[in-house]
Amino acid sequence: MSNFKAINSIPVRTWKWLNVNDTAVKYEINEIAKYTKEPIVTLPEAVVVLENYDIDKKVLDIIGCEKNISNFVEKNTNTKYIFSIPKDCTIIEPIVISYEIDKENTSVIDDIVIIAEANSAVNILVKYEGKDNTACFHAGRFMVVAKEGAKVNITKSQLLNDESVHVDTSCAVVGENAKVRFVYTEVGAKQIAVHSNVAANEKNANAEIYSMYYGDKDRELDFNYKLVYNAPETTGNMGVRGILGDASKKTFRGTLDFVSGAKGSKGSEEEYTVLLSPNIRNISAPLLLCGEDDVEGVHANSTGKLDENKMFYLMTRGMSEEDAKKIIVEAALAPILELIDDVKLKADLSKYIRTRIDVK
Repeated sequence: MSNFKAINSIPVRTWKWLNVNDTAVKYEINEIAKYTKEPIVTLPEAVVVLENYDIDKKVLDIIGCEKNISNFVEKNTNTKYIFSIPKDCTIIEPIVISYEIDKENTSVIDDIVIIAEANSAVNILVKYEGKDNTACFHAGRFMVVAKEGAKVNITKSQLLNDESVHVDTSCAVVGENAKVRFVYTEVGAKQIAVHSNVAANEKNANAEIYSMYYGDKDRELDFNYKLVYNAPETTGNMGVRGILGDASKKTFRGTLDFVSGAKGSKGSEEEYTVLLSPNIRNISAPLLLCGEDDVEGVHANSTGKLDENKMFYLMTRGMSEEDAKKIIVEAALAPILELIDDVKLKADLSKYIRTRIDVK
């Protein structure tokens, strides 16, 4: 099967030699077969499972999924779900979906749609996990339509093995007084290409993207996150934290897009990266697009080695150099981990990261 080419394109192209305009998947993709496992772990009774749902083309354009990934998923889906959250319904128990990839199921091409009706609320947890050392492939599309007053929190956790490829596009359109928050944990796979677009589409809509990543060995990580402010008095925040070690490579594109008419809107973007090796390649391209004068947009980027003062403090309290380094690395990712409501998932991620950290 042919590889993905020119995906994760930056909204405004820049010099080609900077290598940030787009990316490609260079590894061969497994033959796609039916996914034979049952991925639904928890499905609250109030959630309605739909057979079909036609999203208006105008809404699709606003949602803004990555086109190449989206087209691939449409043609090759082997697991699909459409969930509707009824009007005025607050669902306490989360929807939990877990995709296990192994030698019996080497590919997952999932297509998930969430329709959150007016004044509804729901939490969704999606997990992709490699269960053995089989080379595997994941491509996914996750779309959210949050209507007036709806609240949707999504946590997507990727823990594939070192032989895996992971490409994903997640996107949402947020209605008046509604809120959509994506939290990503990208800590596995040998190549990652992740896209997310959240559009605050009506007055007082709130859009948020938070993400953490861990890169070691020769992993390649590519992120393209975008918040779009389409209406007056919308808000949105983006926060990304990561660790890079060994000979890993990372490219981050983070965009705040204030569209004409988005008066009074406010947005912020922050990326924080800790470097554990002199051999990594770390590229960040924060982008602020402004078609409106009465807005507030800020972005910040911080990259650096482990804090020597913190190291000294911990070691004077009796910690070994290795343990002190691990504590600081975990603390750097903690603000994103704290956003995850599921206690077990948070514990599993912390354990997974601790076993991966090599800071000698």
